[in-house]
Amino acid sequence: MSERMREHWKSRAAVPAVAGLLLLLQAALLPAGAVWVTDNGNKFIILENLLRNGSAAIAYPAAEIDPGRRFFPDGNFHFQRHCGRIVSVYPEFFSALALPGYRLFGAVGLWLLPVGGTLAVLALFLALLPKYGPGWKLEAGLAGLLLCGSPLLFYSGTFWEMTAATAFPLAALLAARRRRLLAAGLLLGLGLWLREEFYLIALAAGIAALFFYPKEWRRCVPFGAGFLLAAIPLWIYNLVNYGHILGLHGALYYTHNAEGVPTLAERIGGVFEGFYLYLFRFESGWPGVETGWIPLVPMFLLLAAGAVRSARIKLWAAWIAAAGWAFLFWRFWCNPFPVLASGVTVGFVTSSPLLAGFFLMWRNLLTCGPRPLRMVTLAALLYCLALPVVLTRSDIGLIWGARHYLPVYPLLFVLSFAGFARLGWLRRQRLLTAVLIGATLVLQAVGIRALFGVAEDAARAEATIGALEPRVVVSDLFFLPEMTPRLFFAKQWLYVKNDTELRELTGLLREKGIDRFTLVLSALPGFRQVGDRALAEFLEMAPLSAEPYRLPAPGSGFMTLLIGECRLQ
Repeated sequence: MSERMREHWKSRAAVPAVAGLLLLLQAALLPAGAVWVTDNGNKFIILENLLRNGSAAIAYPAAEIDPGRRFFPDGNFHFQRHCGRIVSVYPEFFSALALPGYRLFGAVGLWLLPVGGTLAVLALFLALLPKYGPGWKLEAGLAGLLLCGSPLLFYSGTFWEMTAATAFPLAALLAARRRRLLAAGLLLGLGLWLREEFYLIALAAGIAALFFYPKEWRRCVPFGAGFLLAAIPLWIYNLVNYGHILGLHGALYYTHNAEGVPTLAERIGGVFEGFYLYLFRFESGWPGVETGWIPLVPMFLLLAAGAVRSARIKLWAAWIAAAGWAFLFWRFWCNPFPVLASGVTVGFVTSSPLLAGFFLMWRNLLTCGPRPLRMVTLAALLYCLALPVVLTRSDIGLIWGARHYLPVYPLLFVLSFAGFARLGWLRRQRLLTAVLIGATLVLQAVGIRALFGVAEDAARAEATIGALEPRVVVSDLFFLPEMTPRLFFAKQWLYVKNDTELRELTGLLREKGIDRFTLVLSALPGFRQVGDRALAEFLEMAPLSAEPYRLPAPGSGFMTLLIGECRLQ
């Protein structure tokens, strides 16, 4: 190995090392396996269930009290009854992959896949760059921006498959670049076990390859074979265990958009709604929903400028968009409830100033330059446009950033850098570049602040409820068992969804001889599922032994709880 090559790889190895220290620092400051939303809390419950029971069928700790499982804490949707079992709507594969680390290292092992996935992404990203390309300082800067300027750092701090899944498209592209097409397809097929977005990624890649290499269509055969080699076992497993080749999550997911949409016109309107929601929506900090489109105009202009050749128009569009980003993100930073606002700030274009080079130069990247780069650009565009059509529009919940675009974000960042390089702005427009970088760092800082706030509130609720003596917990909060996942098997949750169930629960508790239990309600009326009258009747038969404790939730804005111990008369 030459001295130059040795120094080259040493400099590249330093980037994941420094990133690893940052990720470990974040992990040390967060509660282990930090809970951001019910989705990743659900995955911890799957993990714990696999450890305890060795099965994807979720055990019900309160089965002796409620053998009919009527009061199972299903989160209204996240746990489903299937063939006499209760199973999570989410696939169990990520939790199964995390199980060995959890067995060996306990709570610390929860970080292995999220942090390891991010380090793999950074290493693969650097491997995509030319061997003696922009220089190690610029390479380090690009890797740092990818980590801190995208949702990558955020999702490194959650027990979720997001970062690990993001490594697969990069690895597949590297394999394809070396003409190992079977391996490229296999890698995308393996990614499918973690995220359903890989159907679209593989389809977009195949279409782009056929478009730019029509005479070499046979090259798609090993690519498709590799994908099917990994996908077919998944389909068989899903069909046998869940009755559908897409599994419970995939089968239920695509039905969301079909519910209550009887006409063709409404279906077409739903497609455009999806484009708005997942490409542009960013309502945080704007005074009115009806006029929420006004600060999004610069984002439309940015994409329109990408279709023209004029550098002057592109520059004006970039500055207008930069001003729009600065305004939106400043308002988001000042928002007193950033966590609740995150569900309405999921627009991919609006939340990705780091990709401005791609948005401004998408046509140029598609039509000019090396054919492999144009092929990747087409695949990226196809994915970006197809994804909003299939994503749910009825159950978005709390999302940080455009997380469904995270698997292709590193590739888009490479294209964005190529776009800026072609414009020559890296040197000539340093102020604009600095504004864009500053805006994206501010946005991600909001996310990290929100993550810490929710994780700390969830950990506080978990510790408070866990310290109470009664094992039985009654609540009408749909999200609470998944937001406190370590209590799922430590306590016996009884979840009531309406007044009728609350009244029936009294008789069940008396029948089973349960005279003491913990009652947990939301301090926010909007999250209550039982009415005041039914609650008053319930408390007459099972009065509180003391005034309920109000547990504050300054970080999340939605987990403020009223906790009390009841004694059945």
